[in-house]
Amino acid sequence: MIDDAIDALAAGDSAALFGAVEGVIDAGHDPRRFATDLLERFRDLIVLQAVPDAVARGVVDGPEDVLERMRDQAARLGTATLTRYAEIVHTALIEMRGTTAPVAGSMRAMRSVIQTLAHSSPLIHS
Repeated sequence: MIDDAIDALAAGDSAALFGAVEGVIDAGHDPRRFATDLLERFRDLIVLQAVPDAVARGVVDGPEDVLERMRDQAARLGTATLTRYAEIVHTALIEMRGTTAPVAGSMRAMRSVIQTLAHSSPLIHS
């Protein structure tokens, strides 16, 4: 589902982006965990762009097909956009802490994150 969200952002497809998040929620996954995983993916993509031998150094790891997909995602989004998305998700994760209804609060926060990402992207079309 992380790949679906990243690919939707890279393609500028807001419907697919919202669909990826709804899929997380509909499947009963914790939106907070999804946001954490998304932030980690943004970090890995930034590192892949900044450190060409990140895989060889063991800074980013994974199966070769996943790494190839991540390299493509990093190239399509660019460092500045990835950094902005990481900041947005990080802020949302901070806001999710201490919510009285963790799942409901997390779902609202994740929807807010996706709306913010969709509206902040120069690529996203409605």
